Amino acid sequence: MKNLFIFLLASTLLIQACNKDEKELDKKKKELTDAKKEFASLKEKVSKLEKEVAKLEGKTEQKGKPVMIENVAVKDFSHFIEVQGRVKSDQNVVIGAESMGSITRIYVQEGETVRKGKLLAEIDPSTILSQIQGVKTQVEFARTMFEKQKRLREQNVGTEVQYIQSKTQLEAAEAQLSSLQAMYQNTRITSPIDGVIDAKFINEGTTVAPGIPTFSVVGGSGYKVTSMIAESYLNNVRKGLEVLIYFPDIKQEIKGTISNISQTIDPASRTFSIDIKIKDNAEIRPNLIAVVKIKDYQNAKTITVPVNSIQRTEEGEFVFVAKKKASSFLPQDKWSPKAQLMQVRQKFFRA
Repeated sequence: MKNLFIFLLASTLLIQACNKDEKELDKKKKELTDAKKEFASLKEKVSKLEKEVAKLEGKTEQKGKPVMIENVAVKDFSHFIEVQGRVKSDQNVVIGAESMGSITRIYVQEGETVRKGKLLAEIDPSTILSQIQGVKTQVEFARTMFEKQKRLREQNVGTEVQYIQSKTQLEAAEAQLSSLQAMYQNTRITSPIDGVIDAKFINEGTTVAPGIPTFSVVGGSGYKVTSMIAESYLNNVRKGLEVLIYFPDIKQEIKGTISNISQTIDPASRTFSIDIKIKDNAEIRPNLIAVVKIKDYQNAKTITVPVNSIQRTEEGEFVFVAKKKASSFLPQDKWSPKAQLMQVRQKFFRA
């Protein structure tokens, strides 16, 4: 009997627990359903608000965003190749010593303007001068002997051999004197051109020998601009072509003419060189940087658009075209640009 009572009590407790769980489950299901309905309502409301905000933002942006309009017309178009170059001078001379000795005197300083033949410096000529003096005495003696033999020969006195010997001795002495005088001239360092002393490599007392640099003289004319051009432009560049040259350091632009084109291609840089003759200019200096503009294309009837107006997508390039149309945002006597998309099928030349 006791066991039966315990069984009934356990069964009752189990039934009560199951009923409690079912009630709790039903409650949670109801809460979930209500939350889903509320979420769907909020989602719909959010979506509606987003559309309204986007619509209002679009109207505001269209109304207030400024644009620039540029008229497109047929006009002359030129395209230039721009490369860097530098100024060179055909009259940039480094003067080397032609005699051995010590510098005894310098007559010019750096930056001084000199004329062709101007004496710049002297090498000690004392040894050569003493030799010249000795040879002059020999020349005078040989000339006296030759004239004496010449008179005797005219009188049929003496032999022809004596006459020839005296003549030969005189010519040898004169040749030696001429050689020494040339050596003396080599001790005088002179300017071979008109120009400016760009550099001085010696001082008084410096010992020099043939070939050692003494001065650098830069001429005021004969300037040219040398530049390297990529080989892909070989067919666009020709001798005699007029080019524009801009010197950024002195802010000057001048015209020049291509005077020479290299006949070989540099194997390392794949470029060829050009020389451009330019007119004399007091402000232009050797090694001055220059920007060379070479016209490689010109068309008198071309439609061009600014390069920053060209838009790009995966489908290609296009531009916006402004259409004149009355607008509710502007007075009727003015017009508001409306952008229309137009695919550009032909080739552009970038302005």
